[in-house]
Amino acid sequence: MVPSDHTSDLSNGRQLSPVEAARRLRMQPTTLKAWRLRRWGPSYIAVSRQCIRYRECDLNAWVAAHRVEHEREGMLPAGRAP
Repeated sequence: MVPSDHTSDLSNGRQLSPVEAARRLRMQPTTLKAWRLRRWGPSYIAVSRQCIRYRECDLNAWVAAHRVEHEREGMLPAGRAP
């Protein structure tokens, strides 16, 4: 896969280690590692097998893409129970 210009721009925000990224997402670093092995989770940069980096902008985009909004109380469609 050839990265687009946006994803290959290393100057686009601070780069975090897996430990720093996990702390930012309030999860364990092993969770991020498991996600990488399953090819899921936020985008990352594999400098080498032992050197993984996450860009802050990628973490922010991933979190935003997984935001779930619930309908406000009293605004549920007819026939739908809370």
